[in-house]
Amino acid sequence: MAKLDALFEVQAGTEATDAWGTEVASTVKLMGVEELTISPMITAEQVNELRGTLQPGYRSHIRAAHGEATMSGLLEIDDFPYLLLTMGGPLAAATDAPGNFTYTWTAPTEDSDAEAQSLTLMKTDRVDTYSLLGAVVNSLTVEGESGGPITYEASFVGKVVSTDVHAVLADRVTKPAMGHMGQLYIDPGSDAPGTTEIANQAYSFSWNVNANRKFLTHIGNLNPSGFREGKWDGELSLSIEASTDTFPYLDAILGSTNTMPIKNARLVFTAATDSIVTLDFAGVLLESPELYNDEDNVVTLEFSLVGQSNEGLASFAAAEVYSTLATL
Repeated sequence: MAKLDALFEVQAGTEATDAWGTEVASTVKLMGVEELTISPMITAEQVNELRGTLQPGYRSHIRAAHGEATMSGLLEIDDFPYLLLTMGGPLAAATDAPGNFTYTWTAPTEDSDAEAQSLTLMKTDRVDTYSLLGAVVNSLTVEGESGGPITYEASFVGKVVSTDVHAVLADRVTKPAMGHMGQLYIDPGSDAPGTTEIANQAYSFSWNVNANRKFLTHIGNLNPSGFREGKWDGELSLSIEASTDTFPYLDAILGSTNTMPIKNARLVFTAATDSIVTLDFAGVLLESPELYNDEDNVVTLEFSLVGQSNEGLASFAAAEVYSTLATL
């Protein structure tokens, strides 16, 4: 029987911190996922040997194997901590009040801060089931615009792709972040984010963070035995209305003679008092905004902040989720 996309669901289980790629049973059915592609990455080659024959070959072997995945969908506030957990970096959880929990994530500065907790990430139609073991996010993009939902796209790397057994898990009531719930703040790099609101002027944004991890493959292992951290990077792109409030960003760039302007930006999306997601980004304006773009006959400025830590926000990227999710 042919497979139907509508019958697939996505499940996940949190692996032990010291057991990367060791399969665990699913504990949560992720909501709002629109697409998940799990890809076995197997490197094989045929031996090109001199055998006195015109045949293409007689032997082949596998050199290495790992797994990758891409997942995208609506940014469900209750499920966002799962992505932050696997990004690596400190993820602190605290109880603010009975039933209300805060998850705070910070992009790492030291190797000791960068340890990512992995997932067994599953796609199943309850008949055929495959999982990416040791799934950690290598790149995460969150974006949105006025009048629409906030969405994400996450790229995962993992130890191996394996057949698996699904769990019977119920749907959950979660709250998606929407554009109309958002607030944008932009402050000088010397100030903490979240001070100066740019109200009623932002049209769209794209918040991107890359871990740039590389696999470690040692003698004695077909699959990676681990991964190492690379130098992180990221970018925040904004489209905002051209006005007396926003032209100073352009003027600061044009008037700069030594260093380019450094800014701290904060995006806050509030679905309810117990359902809030905050995205912080510290960056530098390396290029001037595109002048006089048009958004429904309204002049806009398009510009990007390239990640750069500063005194106002020690790490170039951070996030906080306030939800009713008790544990991961």
